[in-house]
Amino acid sequence: MPVYIDRLMADRNVLFMDAETFGAYMLLLFSEWTDGPLPDDINMICKIAKDIDQSKAEALLKQCFRKDKLGFVNDTLEEIKTTQQDLHQKRVDAGAKGGKSKAQKKIQKPSKAKAELEPSSSNKEVEVEEEIDSSSTTTTPSISEVQEHFKMSGYKSDPETFHAFNESRGWKGIESWTAAAVLWEKREKKSDKAPAEAEEWIDFVGTCSACGYTAKARNHISRPHQKLDCQKCCLEGRDPSEIVLKNPNE
Repeated sequence: MPVYIDRLMADRNVLFMDAETFGAYMLLLFSEWTDGPLPDDINMICKIAKDIDQSKAEALLKQCFRKDKLGFVNDTLEEIKTTQQDLHQKRVDAGAKGGKSKAQKKIQKPSKAKAELEPSSSNKEVEVEEEIDSSSTTTTPSISEVQEHFKMSGYKSDPETFHAFNESRGWKGIESWTAAAVLWEKREKKSDKAPAEAEEWIDFVGTCSACGYTAKARNHISRPHQKLDCQKCCLEGRDPSEIVLKNPNE
């Protein structure tokens, strides 16, 4: 199962989980990825999560999973699974198409002995055809494939710029465009990093009026506030109170 940290931590319920609850959450995600929807049986859920307390398991299902006719599912995980299946099928189709094209070129290519007997102009055509065939070591991605890969990998750089740059160079020297994308993202991060950027992000703080739990989350100073449910109230079986996180400097 691929783990996208940005998407995982974007869920505000995950931010305030303790270590035991977070571990149980990941085990349930692993089970859903391999075996499908989680069973509608709290005892089985507790066993999958390595004997977590039943009240914690019920709160976890309520916060992070949705019940359908087959059992409990995590919508974000199902979205990632569908996207991965689509990408896999596209790669299979592209590989089959590329293999068929190379096979046709080999059939059409004249033998070396025949080429030596033909005029010089024909020899040049054969050499060009061989050169094109030997350079096709990778499948050129479409702009939609690049955009989807950047989105699923959590990259911040512009996928269209990456695609246009390499398209203009004919993707020369690139054996794996996904590996090239990793290097591109690292280079873009270094060039865009500015000293003032860190100063624009601070810890917003808020306190639950019901249990006194203090919550903290990293936010941009341009945001007026952030609201979230009290994780401690949820874990203790109470209706969660809303915590309003504010800029401590205001």
